[in-house]
Amino acid sequence: MRLRELAEGLSYWAAYYQELPENPNATGVRLKASEAIKRVPLVPVANRRGGSVTNGLRAVNGFAPFAAVSNIVETTGKPEKVISELTEAFAMAYLKNVVPGNLIVLLHAVTCTSGLRSLLPYLSPSTAQKMVHYGWLVGAALYSIGAFGQTNESIQEQEIKRDDLIERAVATKEEHAIKFTEACLREYSHNSNAIYLQAARDALERIPSV
Repeated sequence: MRLRELAEGLSYWAAYYQELPENPNATGVRLKASEAIKRVPLVPVANRRGGSVTNGLRAVNGFAPFAAVSNIVETTGKPEKVISELTEAFAMAYLKNVVPGNLIVLLHAVTCTSGLRSLLPYLSPSTAQKMVHYGWLVGAALYSIGAFGQTNESIQEQEIKRDDLIERAVATKEEHAIKFTEACLREYSHNSNAIYLQAARDALERIPSV
């Protein structure tokens, strides 16, 4: 069964493989993800594509400004720390930009970068560094096709209990709700920033109506 799941996963990846625009020769200051995301250009709404997230990402290939931000994130530190910086930045971007139509796109920026953590024990340091670079690239592309550069209402500070989030996620029986909640709680265990809990709660309030 596990081999079958692996085969299906690899087949899916192969079928939907897509390279994103990069500028490997770009020079300049490398930034933390929280600053780098401010420089990500947004694909014009008129050029965005409907359908699946994969189809939506094709709009980035025809969007020349995106390549300029492909290498602006500092990835030479410990991969575990860089992943925390990436997921925190994308969780904040989710909260600032989420509306009914872009929820699924924006939450994938968090789940895809958080998922990199499970691969770290099997990678050499150089490969791990490349991996977090591509984690940034994919997350930034999702942000580019999903965000509107807006700032939602201020995030309310109130106690959010881990067990409540888990219970609510399971109750939805919706795969994105469960996946996003798990990713946010995992990242919170490595980086105790309440932004993850706030993002998970927000998604759980929205996903049942999606």
